[in-house]
Amino acid sequence: MLALTLEKLVYVINKPFSRFRRQTYEEKRAYEFFETNDLVAKTIILAFMNDLIRGFTDYPMAKEMFDTISSKYNNTTTMLVQLLLKQYNSYKMKKSCKVVDHVNKMLVMAKDLAIVENDIPDNMQISTVLNSLPPSWDMAVIVLNLQFDIRTLEKLPIQLAI
Repeated sequence: MLALTLEKLVYVINKPFSRFRRQTYEEKRAYEFFETNDLVAKTIILAFMNDLIRGFTDYPMAKEMFDTISSKYNNTTTMLVQLLLKQYNSYKMKKSCKVVDHVNKMLVMAKDLAIVENDIPDNMQISTVLNSLPPSWDMAVIVLNLQFDIRTLEKLPIQLAI
């Protein structure tokens, strides 16, 4: 979808062209333009398929191909959610990592969980981030826990950097 967006071809997937009546010259040209863009969209999609390409080359339109691929591979499974949760909850800051980078990595993990419809409340994210810090950060964690009323997810990276 990103590649189609960059090439301004998402409309091929979202609004397929219908051709069911006699067309004027302009409508015929518009359809030919659409057909060309549809072929380009199909080619872009197939370019990202690697070994799976053979299973999807026979679809006549990019929308049909995209819908089939999405229904087959875009499933949110319980196992995926559990894997993301485990990764998020067990993530620990490495000694060589900057705290701001670590917090940002955890925020991205939380957004990945939100994408699979498993939102984590801000206060839980703050607690999880603070618990992921190494023992050398214990004093900072205690101070931030005492200031619970002024902690926010947006301020957390800055507060930890200070």
